[in-house]
Amino acid sequence: MTKLLIITMSFPYPLRAGGKIRVYNLIKQLSKEYSITLLSLVTADEKRFVPELEKFCKRVETVPLAERGIHSLLHRLRCLVSMGMGMPAEMALKAYPALDRMLNRVLSEERFDLIQVEHVQTLPYVLGRLEDINGNVLWVEHEVLHQRLFKRSEASKGFWRWFWRREAHLTREYEAASARRVQNAIVVSKEEAVCLCSWNPNLNIAVIPNGVDVAYYDAIHVEREPKSIIFTGWMRHFPNFNAANFLLKEIMPLIIQKMPDVRLYLVGDAIPDKIRFLAEKIPQVFLTGFVDDIRPFVKRASVAIVPLRIGGGTHLKVLEAMACRTLVVTTSVGAEGLPLRHGQHAWISQDAKGLAEGVIRLLRDMELRSTMITEARSLVEKEYDWAVIAAEQMAFYRDILKRHGQ
Repeated sequence: MTKLLIITMSFPYPLRAGGKIRVYNLIKQLSKEYSITLLSLVTADEKRFVPELEKFCKRVETVPLAERGIHSLLHRLRCLVSMGMGMPAEMALKAYPALDRMLNRVLSEERFDLIQVEHVQTLPYVLGRLEDINGNVLWVEHEVLHQRLFKRSEASKGFWRWFWRREAHLTREYEAASARRVQNAIVVSKEEAVCLCSWNPNLNIAVIPNGVDVAYYDAIHVEREPKSIIFTGWMRHFPNFNAANFLLKEIMPLIIQKMPDVRLYLVGDAIPDKIRFLAEKIPQVFLTGFVDDIRPFVKRASVAIVPLRIGGGTHLKVLEAMACRTLVVTTSVGAEGLPLRHGQHAWISQDAKGLAEGVIRLLRDMELRSTMITEARSLVEKEYDWAVIAAEQMAFYRDILKRHGQ
């Protein structure tokens, strides 16, 4: 059986963020044909979930993630020093000597046919030892990071505008240099493939989008709540924070003006104080915080709104809503990487007025609702079920191994 080592900075359970959901579901599917070793950082809270990954992995090795406090202060000082030396702060933040030592031990104990590195932040652990690694290296980039950082700088002011622009420039240089050093890569959208290939025309690259477990979402049944909207996401992630802020300050007032009995549910972990403060001022808004099972909330809502203005890749919250037969109202950023047609699979608009209009229209127009629900659900069943996505990824693995005579 082909041996696969997966290295990730974020332990893929519980399923609190898009990256975790992707890694977990693909491990679950890939384990049917591959012998998987997982190497990951893990928080004290996540440690208890290691048995969940041991169901699918032959071996799970974890490295404790330092708690906040003095370690966080030292990390921040390291960030400032690294930026002065031309290294992205994000790379310095994710530098864990213990993870490097663990990787050394794992590689000394076993030979792998394929070493899969999740996210650019994890690449430094393998780039320095490419000549010594026995096996092929595959970089999986969930989003081309510098593009999001540039958008974040545009949404910031003062010192933080300078900081994020500087970080974006350094990250672009680092991503470009990395693309020139690796031979194989996976991205989740065609736009990102074009970007990486502009840095390395010889890069062996595959576009493998995010997916959704269609059967999993079919397994639960709840009654639809009329005139209800949902926004889901890990709120500490800046694109989600920015979207929630946009939703509460600009979109919801327009919806409430025309439909005062509407209800908005914000579902997600780590809700910032600023979002809580805005939500408390709007009686139609309800905060749930983290929930163990997102399905009842998404399936109960009539409309899932995804007003993202910053981000990259393909967004799992869109696919989850479509799998739940919940209508989607989003921006072009939210629809990025997906073949969504406005008015057929989703309502797509760029500004607050257009997004509010979409929510109101879909809550009132039953004929349009029925058509869009059918089209969206058909799309995810045919093209975005995790079994389909995993088959594409395994085909790419075979291509990599064939290129290297394995």
